[in-house]
Amino acid sequence: MQLKLKGKQFQQLKEALLSAFPNPPKLEHMVRCGLDQNLDAIATGNHNDVVFELIKWAETNGSLENLLIAARNKDCDGNPGNPELKRIYEELLPGQATTKQPYEWLHPSNFDLNDLIKDCFNELDDRQGLIGLAVPYYKHDFPVYFCERLKDRLNKSHITIIRTTALKPQFTSVDTVVKKIKDNKNNLQKSDVICRILVDDPYNQNTSITDDFWQKIYAEFKDNNIEHRLIVIMFGSENSIFPEGVNKLKPPQFTRADANDWVLNVTRPLKWTQNCQQKWKEMMINNCLEDHNDSQNRLLNIGYVYEHLNYTIDLLKQKPSEEEFLKELQQRIQAYV
Repeated sequence: MQLKLKGKQFQQLKEALLSAFPNPPKLEHMVRCGLDQNLDAIATGNHNDVVFELIKWAETNGSLENLLIAARNKDCDGNPGNPELKRIYEELLPGQATTKQPYEWLHPSNFDLNDLIKDCFNELDDRQGLIGLAVPYYKHDFPVYFCERLKDRLNKSHITIIRTTALKPQFTSVDTVVKKIKDNKNNLQKSDVICRILVDDPYNQNTSITDDFWQKIYAEFKDNNIEHRLIVIMFGSENSIFPEGVNKLKPPQFTRADANDWVLNVTRPLKWTQNCQQKWKEMMINNCLEDHNDSQNRLLNIGYVYEHLNYTIDLLKQKPSEEEFLKELQQRIQAYV
């Protein structure tokens, strides 16, 4: 059922949005990232009138629920900590925040990556056609999680992610990889397409294979009139040299602070105690440290983090008490040591 506002609710939502987004740039960023809309195309004028017209637009176009969700979504430049926005959100979407169990949204792709995804979004925003990106990290399931997170951030109703392909000429020729991407031309007429490419030998600085691949993809798609984006993402190592014309992003880094934020985001909806939060955070950090011999080390091993998250999800699916959770988590960690 399409969400409709009563007169008082309209005014409350307007006041909440003005409180949460007190200046136009903040509101504009949220609308662009969370609703995939340009605010100027919806409304112009003073800030008060713009918020009024934005709510009218959302109500008329059946996007009121999306507006509420985006306004409180940190990844969409929303303001989840604003109390007025929280109050009207819970009134208009009762149970939205509590019906989901943590394991339903606790996915490895949601762990940190905020800065990296923002950098990626800035490279993609307001562009169409072929776009090449490179991420200097390829291990574990990072390429899969990264692309899932990017898909979510782009906030499109349908995005095609092509299965990961490795540039391994001894098994698959460059022409075969190019053909696999060309086979998705029909999808490009309907939506963005994300293509994951693993560099064959991330430590080999001979770029002939990746250069050949990029030149052929560029020749195939550069003159095509593509309404959507073909996003080719190459994953290698920090030593990899990527083709000219491909934008290199920063390597991912997971820190102690990221672990702390993650634990708090999971345990707060469950109303678990601070003691539980602290114990889980300490176990996670000790389990995932990059270098256990460096007491000042702030970096976590990405592979260890993903392992920790995956068996944490398994535990949460059993809906344990906090005592049961900590006990079982400790046993699993000891079993892996």
